[in-house]
Amino acid sequence: MRPSLIATTVVATALLTLSVDAAFEDDEFMIPFGRAPAAVRATIEAHAGSGVRELEVELEDGVLIYEAEWDDREIEVAEDGQLLSIEQDLARDQVPVAVIHAVGAALPGGLASEWSHSLVAVYEVEVASGGVSYTLVVSPAGEILESTSDINSGED
Repeated sequence: MRPSLIATTVVATALLTLSVDAAFEDDEFMIPFGRAPAAVRATIEAHAGSGVRELEVELEDGVLIYEAEWDDREIEVAEDGQLLSIEQDLARDQVPVAVIHAVGAALPGGLASEWSHSLVAVYEVEVASGGVSYTLVVSPAGEILESTSDINSGED
């Protein structure tokens, strides 16, 4: 290899490394839709159609999460194509009365500026251990979101 070609390769590699580091500096960056893994594109197209042109990619706990926005919705998909969540913005009159009352009771006099509805993919697992029955709610990324326990009849 010629010295100038080697120098060019080294400089290009260094610049690419710096740009990747800069892209992950804030743990998120944008990519064209076509550059996402096929499984991600398939999941997003199944929910959003073909109108999504770019995706935000976010690094969460070492896992790449792909996010797309369209109309009044947002979808998050794991790198393997697994649907993580769908969120839709709502007008106040689309929100159940019980939710509005709960918000008013929790923060009297507060002014709600945004309403949205989320569908989040979670796993619920029942586990018996040491005479106690546990119910765990776990995110697809492996985060324990909720844990409850009940003493059972001694079954393991």
